[in-house]
Amino acid sequence: MTRLHELLKAKRFPNCRKLAEALEISPKTIHRDIDFMRDRLGLPIAYDQHRFGWYYHKKPARKLPFAWSQSQPGNLASATEGIDW
Repeated sequence: MTRLHELLKAKRFPNCRKLAEALEISPKTIHRDIDFMRDRLGLPIAYDQHRFGWYYHKKPARKLPFAWSQSQPGNLASATEGIDW
C-alpha cells in the first residue's frame, strides 16, 4: 500500500491495469487496496472519468496512517497514527 500511496501522490492518474503492472499484483487487489485506503483509512482517493485514472482529490498524507508490524504481517498498529493532512 505504501507504493500505491506514492504512485497516487505523483498525480499521473494511473488506472488499475497500470497500477497492477507497476506493483506486480492483480487489478482486483488494486481495487481492494484502494477501497480499503479510501473507506477504512479515510484517504481522499477518487477516480477521474476524463483522465481514466485514480488520484488524491485533496492533499494526501505524507505517509500512510498506520505502521505495519514486522512480527505480525498484515496487522495494523494504529489506524490513525501518522495522519498528516
